[in-house]
Amino acid sequence: MYASSPFIEETRFGNWFIRTDTWRLRVLCRALEDVQRLMPAGITRYPRILDVGCGYGHSFAELARRFSPVRRDISPKKSLPASPPTLFPSM
Repeated sequence: MYASSPFIEETRFGNWFIRTDTWRLRVLCRALEDVQRLMPAGITRYPRILDVGCGYGHSFAELARRFSPVRRDISPKKSLPASPPTLFPSM
């Protein structure tokens, strides 16, 4: 049991910050560069990506630019497939 609620609402500063170029360049892009270093070399397109950030979708444009997924969907009504997609199909 939680002593308090497991959900912590974002602050006004946090909501503002996530919409800035500083967040996009210094947080999002840096994190995606770290992820890309872990991926197999030479693969530039991934047909499916899964962003489970539970946020407002601010990262979708950068994810699409870097990974060129076939489909992007931000509908909360969609359910996940019965078996999760393979992240590294060539491994």
